[in-house]
Amino acid sequence: MKKFLLVLVFLLSTNICLADSLIFAQITDVHLPAKTKQPIIKRDYTHSEDNLRSAIRSINNNSTIQHVFFTGDSVDRSYKELYEKFFDIANYLNKPYYVCLGNHDVNSPMGLNKTETLKIIQKLSRYHQYYPNYCVELNNDFLAVMLDGTNDYVPDTRGYFNKETIQWLKNVLEENKDKKVIIFQHFPIVEPADGNLYTKLHQVRNKRILISTLKKYGNVKMIVTGHYHISGEFEKYGMKHYSTPALFLTPSYYRIIKIDYEPNGEINNIESELVKCSK
Repeated sequence: MKKFLLVLVFLLSTNICLADSLIFAQITDVHLPAKTKQPIIKRDYTHSEDNLRSAIRSINNNSTIQHVFFTGDSVDRSYKELYEKFFDIANYLNKPYYVCLGNHDVNSPMGLNKTETLKIIQKLSRYHQYYPNYCVELNNDFLAVMLDGTNDYVPDTRGYFNKETIQWLKNVLEENKDKKVIIFQHFPIVEPADGNLYTKLHQVRNKRILISTLKKYGNVKMIVTGHYHISGEFEKYGMKHYSTPALFLTPSYYRIIKIDYEPNGEINNIESELVKCSK
């Protein structure tokens, strides 16, 4: 009996050692402002910059976090000076971080278009690639996909994933069938809000095409988004969906997601936590 217990303890300890975790943080909708208050849409951006600094301090103090993802609307207007301020703060992160675009990040009135925005992001960020869609290998088992749903012509609150983006995504999923894929994008395809007028004005225009593309492949495990400024956690279309509150709000939150998995990449457990930023 004693030998059996010793073998059991050894096997359990071996499994614990073999299991691994992927842990990342998501920050969304920072909305660094040109003006601290927007009376027309009744938004107060007074604490946006302070909230970003607080989130970065909190993430830097958490040694378990391996990567950080910004899922759009990092600035409220696509002005060069706002991007300079954002990356001046973001570059204090002591882990790799990646940025995808939101509807406020391009084509603001008198602001930068998408090409100009990507050029300045590439110049200021330590990690961003030039292309609006790009991949990051997080480890041997997991691939992060930064997917762009912004409109390059006129300001639009509704996301749209153009033909080039959809084809690019198909190619990536086809070429990485052996990996678990996590998609980061600004616009949810499972809305965290009720089907009211606000939802209709913000939902993805061609989400059925994107959904059918994702369902064709079994390797997309999670989509992480912002845009609606509220929290939502769902399981639909064979994958997890996380929507995170806007960082400019008070109180402000960012999200930590932990994925426990086996050496073969098989996912054991997924945990999500909203972390309140302290001043």
